[in-house]
Amino acid sequence: MGVSINIDNLGEILESFYNLTHIRIVLFDKDYNELMSYPSYDCGFCRLLKSNPKTALCCKNSDLTSFEKCKKRDSLVIYKCHAGLIEATAPLKYEGHIIGYAMFGQICPSPSRNTFLDNIDTLCNTYELNLQDVMSEARTVRTKSDNQIIAASKILEICACYIIMKDLISPKKDVMLEKLEKYIDQNIERTLTADELSAHLHISRSTLYRYFDFGSKNSISDYIRTKRLVKACELLKNTDIPVLQIVSKVGFCDYNYFSKVFKKHYRLSPGAYRKKYRNNF
Repeated sequence: MGVSINIDNLGEILESFYNLTHIRIVLFDKDYNELMSYPSYDCGFCRLLKSNPKTALCCKNSDLTSFEKCKKRDSLVIYKCHAGLIEATAPLKYEGHIIGYAMFGQICPSPSRNTFLDNIDTLCNTYELNLQDVMSEARTVRTKSDNQIIAASKILEICACYIIMKDLISPKKDVMLEKLEKYIDQNIERTLTADELSAHLHISRSTLYRYFDFGSKNSISDYIRTKRLVKACELLKNTDIPVLQIVSKVGFCDYNYFSKVFKKHYRLSPGAYRKKYRNNF
């Protein structure tokens, strides 16, 4: 599912997080594609590792592992990447379903700083990196205490909730609408309710009204009825199915009601419509 993002307001949130914590924050969609970040660039150490194909793959796999753990736990995860830096990932949950992730990282826990630097030699030998260059960048990596990391992770979770609450990231309407229309088409013969539609889309009833700008309960009924009429027109034009059978095939229970609604909508009776627009088949 694709997402829509409010770039300006999201930018303010990400910048505020960074100004408060001095930790880089990145947003991803549910397929792990980067959406936005602040700052827009990695720290020097991570940029250096990602410039090498082998260590770049390790960095990518570390991120993928964090996303999978976050998805499985359905909650924030704090972990160490392959290079020994601390990162955290929080889910972006829309109506209870993960549509993306908020991540911060590239932080060295201050109690482990010496261990981190001691491991640089091993890292460079393993991946044939220039020790002097990597060590120089490693010494510039920001350090945070364990308490600061925990506090930042809680703020990350709050930001994730705020982003969803304010619809700064939300499912693309065209994708949701496509799912809605497909479901109605597949179940056109049955009685359909707002509760059933919202359950299929994994959103609440109120979100269904708000998201598709229906505005009122009757509007959803109007929308479904219009879909039924469109399907009836297709059958009238392209098949020789009797009108009475078409009525049930498109989900109307009463022929007289169907005929009345159809004539009001198309200014023709179903029979007259078929006679005027019937295709050769």
